[in-house]
Amino acid sequence: MMMSQVTRHRRSLAIVGLFVAVGIGTALLLPVEYRAQTEVYPSSLLRSGELSGATSTLAGLSRQLGVGTGTDPSALFPAILGSREQVESLLARSYPFRDGSQRNLLDYLAGPGGSPARRAERAYRKFVRGALWITRRPETGVTSIGIVLRDPVASAAVANACAAELDRALRAYQAADQEARARFVSGRLAGCGDSLRVLENRLQAFREQNRSVTGAPRLIFEEERLQREVSVSQTVFLNLKQQF
Repeated sequence: MMMSQVTRHRRSLAIVGLFVAVGIGTALLLPVEYRAQTEVYPSSLLRSGELSGATSTLAGLSRQLGVGTGTDPSALFPAILGSREQVESLLARSYPFRDGSQRNLLDYLAGPGGSPARRAERAYRKFVRGALWITRRPETGVTSIGIVLRDPVASAAVANACAAELDRALRAYQAADQEARARFVSGRLAGCGDSLRVLENRLQAFREQNRSVTGAPRLIFEEERLQREVSVSQTVFLNLKQQF
């Protein structure tokens, strides 16, 4: 994750014909805004040894969000960060401002007036339509997160929080996915263990009842069949045990 400098700019104003002079004067009166940008690299979130598990986690999450990831997990980063759940989490936090204060982002964007529900909706729309910018370069998988606010300190803090929120969300989904896999493997392990014991008991009982199978093709065939079933069950059981 790499943080670039905070840039200062004014919102552009479309001006044509005789309104050029008026337009320039109006643009100078517009409030100064600052854009902070951070770049998230796939390797910074998906460290070595985690890629395989994170990929399956993101595949499951992509089905919930209705987004296809293909083979690149970073393709889902913009969808995660732009989801309403993540945006509302970011809005609920307090951030430092240039004057040294700590302010709640929802209160800052919503302003005074209105019911809590309307203020929350107003802040959400302002954030996703004007403050948050998410772009991804497919050739590298790098996701750029830009935050545009009227305060340079707050814009940088929110940009960093976006990257941290993305990391937290991915790890939470991956942990839930791992827990589900662990429950599945545990159940399968117990079931395979029971099946293996039944097959072993059958083979043992067959051998006790048939001390010698020499010269008896039907008994030889039956013993070999029971041995194969035990062997296959043992292989499945050991493979599951290694994953648990």
